[in-house]
Amino acid sequence: MHHRPVLETELKKTGFPYSIRYIEDDVECQQKYNIKGSPNVLVDGELVFRGMPDVPDLKTYLGKNLILNLCAGQMRHAPWF
Repeated sequence: MHHRPVLETELKKTGFPYSIRYIEDDVECQQKYNIKGSPNVLVDGELVFRGMPDVPDLKTYLGKNLILNLCAGQMRHAPWF
């Protein structure tokens, strides 16, 4: 299973800005979050999913945060994995 297309599809639906980075190429991030492989989802520097999230869990998380951020008049920084 290729995780990237699934995650990208869900992120595009929300309108969240996002970027893709490969943890395998980022030793500093590997050490900071104690992660070795992809996918992982980070939002504003916080590891919110370790491994591939279930799509319903991802939708719930992104939906709640999109609503909170719209109410606060701000958009959180791009999730990445």
